[in-house]
Amino acid sequence: MKEIIRNNRFVVILFSLYLITGLILLVVFDKGELELLINRRHDPYLDDFFFYFTYLGDGRTLIPIIIILFFRKIYYGILALLSFLISTLVSQAMKRMFFADFPRPSKFFEKEIDIHVIQGLELHSYYSFPSGHSSGAFAVFLILGMFSRNVFVSIGCFLVALLVAFSRIYLMQHFFIDTYFGAIIGAIIAFLVFYILERKSYLPQNSLINRPLLKIFNK
Repeated sequence: MKEIIRNNRFVVILFSLYLITGLILLVVFDKGELELLINRRHDPYLDDFFFYFTYLGDGRTLIPIIIILFFRKIYYGILALLSFLISTLVSQAMKRMFFADFPRPSKFFEKEIDIHVIQGLELHSYYSFPSGHSSGAFAVFLILGMFSRNVFVSIGCFLVALLVAFSRIYLMQHFFIDTYFGAIIGAIIAFLVFYILERKSYLPQNSLINRPLLKIFNK
């Protein structure tokens, strides 16, 4: 485990800073204050950017990315797929079994405060906690970063996941606390999947699994 942390120390440092900063924000701001602060500083260019960027945390985008990884190397696809499926199951189970009545920002501020809503964006009302987009993005993109040998790619993957989480707040689809714990869920699952498969399974040594999908039948 120490070796995995050492090999991904920049991502670990960045995520640790995110955890610390997030805790400070949760203490300083009451629920809704930070979200309104961000919402009141909307910008047309950012509206367009985050309207589309948020789809990088959607299963309809993550699944094609995972399929592409299978064609790069089956092992990479397995890592990403397991991380995505487990994080999705955990976050959706929490949403529907324990926090189904937790309101989203649009419902929370309903009839009290006018919020900026991007044209064409459908705002949801419930199932706020945790953010599924955030957990999915962190689960998949941190896996991408962990098996990359390029430190800049690893940092880039972390920043993509972070921006997906921020997009959910910017779009008023989630509160910060939703994205914060969604990110934690995704990151923990990505790390555990990577650790278990790398250190507790035979897959990294399996020559068949370490081939691209199209070459699986090649001798």
